[in-house]
Amino acid sequence: MRTYQPESYLLYDRPYNCRIRIELEEEADGVLLSKAANTAVKRYPYFSVYVTVSDEKYELKQNDRPIVVYKTREPNFSLGSEEVNGHMVSIDYMGKFIFFNVSHSIAGASGMVPWIKTVLYLYLTEKYGESLDPEGIRLPDSALLPGETAFPQPEDLKNAEPFMQYSGGSGYFLSQDYREAAQNPEVSGNGYYCMEIEQSEFMDYVRENDSSPATIVSVFMFQALNSLLDKEIPVITCGMAHNFQAQVGCQDSYKDLTRTLHLKYTREMAKWPTDMLGTVTRGMVMLQSQPENARYDLRNLMEYHKKIDSFPTLAQKREFCRENGKFIGAVKDTYNVSYAGKSDWGSLAPYIKSLYSITNGHLNVEINAINGKFFVCFHQVVSNKGYFEAFCNVLDREGISYKMTGFFERNLPGTQLP
Repeated sequence: MRTYQPESYLLYDRPYNCRIRIELEEEADGVLLSKAANTAVKRYPYFSVYVTVSDEKYELKQNDRPIVVYKTREPNFSLGSEEVNGHMVSIDYMGKFIFFNVSHSIAGASGMVPWIKTVLYLYLTEKYGESLDPEGIRLPDSALLPGETAFPQPEDLKNAEPFMQYSGGSGYFLSQDYREAAQNPEVSGNGYYCMEIEQSEFMDYVRENDSSPATIVSVFMFQALNSLLDKEIPVITCGMAHNFQAQVGCQDSYKDLTRTLHLKYTREMAKWPTDMLGTVTRGMVMLQSQPENARYDLRNLMEYHKKIDSFPTLAQKREFCRENGKFIGAVKDTYNVSYAGKSDWGSLAPYIKSLYSITNGHLNVEINAINGKFFVCFHQVVSNKGYFEAFCNVLDREGISYKMTGFFERNLPGTQLP
C-alpha cells in the first residue's frame, strides 16, 4: 500500500518555493558550501528527494544524486529540474549572500531551518577552522528525532470540530495589481524591500501596545493601507501564518503544519488607537489558533487529498486542482504577515549579518529575528512604491527606527514536474 505523503499534494495544486537569504561576514566559498550541503543532507533524508509519477500520482522518492550548489543566476534553476539533479532543494550564492531554495511541497518554514543550520555549521567550521558550539545543531551523524517525520493520522481527526470558524469573508483583494504583474512581467516590480529594526526598541513598543511582533506588523499594514485605499472599500483583512505543530502534537515535524488565520479590520477601526488595535488583533489570533481549529482544518485537508486521489489519471487530478484547489474559493486577504523566523541560531549567529525569507505573494511581510534585530521582508508584485512608503510612514509616525535596503528582484526558482 502506498504511504500517505501529505506533502506531495501541493504539487497538484500550486507548487511554490521559499528562498532564505543569509548574509555572511565574508564572501561565500562555493566549494566548501557544496561539501557542507552534501554532508548535511545525509542527516535529512526527507530533503534528498525527487518527484516521480507512480500509479498516476505524484510521489516523492529518495534521490541519491548530489545537492547542487551554484553561483546565482537569472533566472535561477527550477527545483525538480535536471540542472539541480531533480532535487526539491538547491543552494545558490553571490558575494556574501547564500540563498537556500526549498520547495514548500516538502517542508514548512520551521522544517527548513534545522537543515540550513546544519549546512552553515559544517561550512563555517571548515572555513574558519574553529570548533563551534554544536548546541541546537543537528549534526550529520545524529539520529532523527522521534517526531521529526510525524503528521496527524486521519483516524485521529475524524471527529474534529472547530472551536470557532472565521466567518468574516474576504477582504479587499488587490486583483488589479496581480493583473498588472501578469500582463507586464518585465516592468511589474516583482520583488522585495528589506528592513532592519533593533529588537529591544521594537519589543518595548510591542509590549506597550499589547501586541506581538506579528500582530503589531498586521496593525501597521492595516493603518498603511487604510491611508491608501479608496474609502468605499469596507474591509481590509490580513492573512497571518500560524504554525500549528505544537497544537497537533507534532512539535518536531519537518512537515508543513502552518495554516492561515484571517484578521478582519473595518475602516471604522482605523480611528482606534494603536494599543486597542493591538489588543483586538491579538484576540483574533488567540481565538483562531486553538488546537481544535487546527485539527478541523487538517481533517478538511485530508478529505481534499482523498478527493484528489479519487480521480484515476494524473491529468484529471491536476485539472481538478486547477478548478477546485484550496486557493480557489478560499478567503482572500488584502495582505499577509508571517513571523516564521523564531529560531535560536546559537553559535552561528555571530557569523550572520542578516536573514530574510523571500516568498511569493503581494504585500506579504515576512519577519525573522537574529542578533538582536528583526529583519522584515516586504514583498510586492508591482512597481508602485506607495505601499512600502505608506508602511514606512506608519513606522516613522510611531517613532520606530529602521534601516532600509532594496528594491530587489525575488529570483525565486520555479518548479519542474514530470
